[in-house]
Amino acid sequence: MLASGAALAHAALPKMKITRIRFYHNPRNRPTFNQSAQVVTVETDQGITGIGEGGSKDTLEQSAAMLIGEDPGRIEHLWQLMYRGYF
Repeated sequence: MLASGAALAHAALPKMKITRIRFYHNPRNRPTFNQSAQVVTVETDQGITGIGEGGSKDTLEQSAAMLIGEDPGRIEHLWQLMYRGYF
């Protein structure tokens, strides 16, 4: 029942599309345990921006091309798209 409620909640949200992915590297960052100096932002056409850390610039540039135009709410689909995109 929970899964169907989550699906209904996602269906009620307006459809978003990823419009831009940016990569930032802080060369002066002194990371503590398990912290990355790379920051990634994912921008949408609805004005919502997600922020994450990690990854390499080359990998993110290649992945960004596959993600532009996709719905950011479909996380598993996006993960599979990036994971299988090169195999």
